[in-house]
Amino acid sequence: MRDLTENTPKPLLEVSGRPLLSYVIEKLLKETSGNIYVASGYLKEKLKVYLNELNNERVHYIPQPENIEIAERIRRVMPYISSKELIFCNSDTIYSHDISQQFTELKKSNCGVCVLSGSFPIFLGTFLANSPHNEFLRHRYASRAYDSNGEEIKVNVGMTFINKSFLQRMFEEFDSEFENQFETYIFNKAIKEKTFTFYDCHENWFCCDTPEDLEKASNFFC
Repeated sequence: MRDLTENTPKPLLEVSGRPLLSYVIEKLLKETSGNIYVASGYLKEKLKVYLNELNNERVHYIPQPENIEIAERIRRVMPYISSKELIFCNSDTIYSHDISQQFTELKKSNCGVCVLSGSFPIFLGTFLANSPHNEFLRHRYASRAYDSNGEEIKVNVGMTFINKSFLQRMFEEFDSEFENQFETYIFNKAIKEKTFTFYDCHENWFCCDTPEDLEKASNFFC
């Protein structure tokens, strides 16, 4: 995507004539009641202009340095968040499932983490689920639905609900030397503490990591 993002931040790449980010924001505005915080550093002035043009009091831009890991991005946003539960979602993925149902699942389960998951090949981290060695793997490709032992593989689709108190505790315990592994750390910690659950996505979703992904999504939404 380097050619496409040289002058345009990835969230503003278009799918069917609209920025990727617009699909995410539209869904969050419709299916949640809290504020939306966009935290990104690359070509941030363009993102700021776009978000200002939305002119929605629930949508806020939190400027970030360009080259910091996700743990630090989240840490910088935390002071703005007053709710007990948070939603983290990728700005390059379009979702069609009902977010409110995933939120209900988190509350019902009383878990610290609820991950939107799928069971098919995609360019994201994966979970070995329903096995004695449940764990999150930072392998970038899930090429099949089951591993060599027949254990189910679930895919991290890119939307995670997290209990704020659990997240704050993770920051207190986390070694800052491994900031690029923060997602892996909190997922595996929640699995180990049995405070982790999945919400399986049976709807359409598009992770736009390549020009071909953008084209596929555009064909679907045209």
